[in-house]
Amino acid sequence: MIKCCKIDSVISVGKDRQITLPEGCCEIGDKMTVIDWLKDGKTCCICLVKGSVTIDEYAEMIKKVSIK
Repeated sequence: MIKCCKIDSVISVGKDRQITLPEGCCEIGDKMTVIDWLKDGKTCCICLVKGSVTIDEYAEMIKKVSIK
C-alpha cells in the first residue's frame, strides 16, 4: 500500500467536461494544475495537483512513489 496517496472518490466528467471534486480535497478558489500523462501518445492518467506545488516538488513526489 502506498501511504502518500489514496483514492478519494471516482468522479464523472459532465457534458461540458466539468468535474466536481470531493469535499475536503481542496478549498474554493484553489488553483489546480492539470498534468496529462501519456502512453503511446494517448492520455492514460490525469493528475490534479494544487497550484502551489512546483514541478520540481511534483517530480520528487513521483520519484518517491515509483521507487517503492
